Amino acid sequence: MIDRGSKDRSPFLFILMVFLLSIPFYWFNDQSVLPKSFHLYAPTFILATIIPVSLANLFLYRERGREGVMDLWRNVFDPRRIRNKLWYIPIFLLMPATMLATYFLMPLIGKPIPDSQFPILMAPVLLAVFIVLAIGEEAGWSGYVIGGLQARWDALASSIVLGIAWAAWHVVPFIQTHHASNWWTVWQCLGTVPLRLLMVWIYNNTGRSILAMVLFHAMINESEMMFPDLGSHYDPFVPFVILTVMAVIVVVWGGKTLAGRTTVAIA
Repeated sequence: MIDRGSKDRSPFLFILMVFLLSIPFYWFNDQSVLPKSFHLYAPTFILATIIPVSLANLFLYRERGREGVMDLWRNVFDPRRIRNKLWYIPIFLLMPATMLATYFLMPLIGKPIPDSQFPILMAPVLLAVFIVLAIGEEAGWSGYVIGGLQARWDALASSIVLGIAWAAWHVVPFIQTHHASNWWTVWQCLGTVPLRLLMVWIYNNTGRSILAMVLFHAMINESEMMFPDLGSHYDPFVPFVILTVMAVIVVVWGGKTLAGRTTVAIA
């Protein structure tokens, strides 16, 4: 698989810049960008999604000029890269299935949840918002960083490195959400690593499609938000276990598919 220009990328400098530029968002994250009348808490950190996409444009322009930026945005909106349409199944259903299993498993381990209340009318609006926010993140993580990492290491190592960086970027916002248990942040961060591995698995098998990652990322947030009472009773421990099992299956029994088999020239 060829990732044009990926050997010249600076993924670690990119990650460092993301963290440095995120400091103001960490500082003011205890404020909501939505008025109280919306009854939906939206921390300031969601605006930090502008950072990865902005850096991706900057770094690609520095390395490849206007062509690099144009390739990035063509990839973000090009469904033709996903040649095998069966990959839309995990893109759209992997996270909803994980949350559905979580809903039924939580009571079995002594974690009661309320009767299901899904904000059906809000679902399409939230999904549209999550897609926009996902573009902000995945244009950077999938449009720049993972290519640079996979030019150096295999898909497994690259997934773990990006997963750790992705989790670390969210640690402060997770802590600032003031969950009843500090273990919430621990399990949420740990679950982010196998989740990114599954994302890289899908990414590599969909022609390195950023669009696939945008849709999958949006479904992560949508699925968690659709959990009873707008995600208020979401507990990341069970999803961590489920996602880890799926990631192990991909690595052990489907290791050859983790790296993908399609040869394609992209940004």
